Amino acid sequence: MAFRFVYLMLIRVLNSLALLTRSTAAKDVPILTLRHEVAVLRRTNPPTNADVARPHGAQRPEQAAAHCAAPPASLANKQHRGAW
Repeated sequence: MAFRFVYLMLIRVLNSLALLTRSTAAKDVPILTLRHEVAVLRRTNPPTNADVARPHGAQRPEQAAAHCAAPPASLANKQHRGAW
């Protein structure tokens, strides 16, 4: 366990030293690459307005209705007729 900790600390120190020796242009390359990947993914899969407005994990209306025992329209009809 102690050997693993020393190994991880040595790797962190060596990575920090390598980062100090890099130029600013070399440091910007990974950031620019990731920005380009995000731009390409946004172009190939544009989000719809409904996807942007809905919180993460929320169901679409058609998915929520599929899990109901009775469709929402039939429930509204029963309430309107006084069947409850």
